[in-house]
Formats: sequence, C-alpha cells, structure tokens
Amino acid sequence: LVVVAAAGYKRPVLDLIERYRATTGQKVVGGFGNMQQISAQAQASPDVGLMLGDEAHLRDLPFIASLTPLGVGKLVLAWPKGKAALVGAADLLAPSVGRIACPDAQKAIYGIAATEWMKSKGLFETLKPKLIEVATVPQVTSYLISGEVDAGFVNITDALGAGDKIGGYRVIESGYAAIRIVAGVVKGHEDNLKVKGFLTFMGSPEAAAIFKNYGM
Repeated sequence: LVVVAAAGYKRPVLDLIERYRATTGQKVVGGFGNMQQISAQAQASPDVGLMLGDEAHLRDLPFIASLTPLGVGKLVLAWPKGKAALVGAADLLAPSVGRIACPDAQKAIYGIAATEWMKSKGLFETLKPKLIEVATVPQVTSYLISGEVDAGFVNITDALGAGDKIGGYRVIESGYAAIRIVAGVVKGHEDNLKVKGFLTFMGSPEAAAIFKNYGM
C-alpha cells in the first residue's frame, strides 16, 4: 500500500506507518510533496490507495472516492534561533526581518494559507520582496533550522516536530480558510483490504495520540 500525503504532514504520517507496521506487520510506503505533486502521483501510480491532505483540495478531485476526517491544521509563524520572537504581524516589517520563507502559494496548503493571512492583514504587497518561496513546509523548516531566513510560515505539526532546533513559533488562529485534514480513498481502492485496514488504524486511539502529539 502506498499512502501519499501533503509534505507538511510527513512527520505524523511516518509515525503512523511505523506504528502500523509494528502492530500489524503490514508494509505501507509513504510519498510526500505539495498538493499538486501528490495529486499527480495518485493518478499516475495504481499502487496509491490513500491520499492525505486538506479537504478543500481533495473534495474536488475526480479520482477520490471518499473522504475520512483526520484533524485540523493550523498555520504558524516561526523564527530561527537567535532571533527575537515575532509577536504580531507588524513585526515582519522590521528591518531585522529580511527573508521570510513560505511554501508555494499556488500548490501547498500552508503557502495558500500564509498568503491569505498576509492579505488579511494588508501586508502581502509590502512583504512580497522579502518572501522566499519553496515547494513544501519541510523545506521552510530546514531554512529556519539552518538560519538562512529570519522567519517562516509552516504548520504546527512541523513546528512541533522541529522542537528546539528553531527559536520558536506562534499559532495564527484566523485570517485564512479553515484547514481540515482528511484521508481520501483513491478510486479503484474502495474494496482494498489494505486501504481499509490502514483507515481503521487511523481511527484508533493509538493513531489519535499521534495526531494529538503533532497538534492536529
């Protein structure tokens, strides 16, 4: 079974796969990328049975048969070690914030959310020259860890996973469309026992604890 997921959820999905293998002995392989990348993978490979991402994207895909809710995603603004905490939106305008990493604003869930938030604050055009756009959330986190940027938009899942490798983060509660994370069954796999087994596991208390650990 191949499960593809938005890259911002790589950490919890890999934990789920590892726990599932340990519990059942069943092999599951994960694939990760932005929503456009995993959509293409799900269509190209007959082995992909499940796709994990935001409901707003998956519900419109013609090759998805059904959706199962998993949790709620949250956008966060993070900063590297050695930098002052970014308490408010206006802090991004400070001269000390020269480079802001952001996931792809066209293809990545949290890049879209970050853009919506900046526009809601009337800051997008002003901050545009500072933005460093990358493909996925984990790439933003890597930039934060290495100190190559002064701030970055990620999700709470990756921020929690980075732990003390980054300086800190603050959760952005509003200013962007709600992000509901779901698992979509790819058409042709509705009766696939491996898909059903992994879906059942994702609804278990053990999986719920993993999701909670990553802020979902």
